[in-house]
Amino acid sequence: IFALSKWDLEKEILHTYINREGLIKSFDNLFYNLSMRFLTQEFLLYQLH
Repeated sequence: IFALSKWDLEKEILHTYINREGLIKSFDNLFYNLSMRFLTQEFLLYQLH
């Protein structure tokens, strides 16, 4: 029973780690997209002037 619960705990930790990594990646992508959009808008505004 102890070995099983230990495995469950490790599995839970692993899933949490994977989910957190996925969240971090999605946040990175979001910020990257927003910053690229911002830079593109700045560039276009600069070109218009």
